Amino acid sequence: MQEFRKQMDALTATTGREYELTAAVPGGTDKIAKIEVNEVAKVLDAINIMSYDYRGSWDAAGPTNFHSNLFSDPNSPGSADMRAHSVATSVDAWRSAGAPAAKLVVGVPFYGRGWTGVSGGGTGLYQPASGAARGTYENGIEDYKVLRGLTGYTTHRDPVTKQMWIFNGSTFWSYDDAQVMADKGAYIRQEGLGGAMIWSMDGDTNNGELMSALDTALR
Repeated sequence: MQEFRKQMDALTATTGREYELTAAVPGGTDKIAKIEVNEVAKVLDAINIMSYDYRGSWDAAGPTNFHSNLFSDPNSPGSADMRAHSVATSVDAWRSAGAPAAKLVVGVPFYGRGWTGVSGGGTGLYQPASGAARGTYENGIEDYKVLRGLTGYTTHRDPVTKQMWIFNGSTFWSYDDAQVMADKGAYIRQEGLGGAMIWSMDGDTNNGELMSALDTALR
C-alpha cells in the first residue's frame, strides 16, 4: 500500500491530478487486530469498514442474529467476539488502533440475511434454525427491495442494537430499513466519521428508499 501511494503521488507530481487511495477493510475485531492500522491510516484517504455480515446462515443451525447491528447486545449468544460484533465496535476498534475518525467510512447493507426452520417461538431472535432462508441469488441473502415486500411477517425492532428484523413463525430476516439507515446516519454524524458506503445500490427500491433515508440523515 505504501508503494501504491508513492507511485500515485509521483503521478500527481507529473499530471497535477490528485488520486485517492481507499480500501474496503474488515469489521471484525479479531481481524482488525492483525492489521497495522497506524500505517494503513497514513496511506489511505478513506477506510471503508465492511460493517455487515457479522452473522449469517453459513451457521446453518443458527442461532438467528443480526448481521449489521449498530450497537452490541451483551445478551447476544455466542463467544465474546460474536456478542461484541457491531458497527460501533468496529469503528471503535479502528479508531483506538490509530485511524482518524474522519477517514472511517461505515459500510451499510442494502440486503438482509436470513434463516428458515426457526424454532423456539417468540420473535424468532436468537433461536435455532434448520438452514438458510431462500433467496433470489443464493440462499441466506436477499435484497432490501424484495424483503420490504414480503407478506405474513411481523416487524420487530431492538432498542439496544438499533436493528430490525422480520419473522413469520418459521423464517427470520435481519436487514436495514429506512429507520435503521437514519439511525446509522445520525451515528456517523455524531461520531465525526467520514461517511457511509453501500453494498450494494441495486438492492434498493426503484425510488431509492434507503438511499434517501441515508442521504437525509447525513446532511
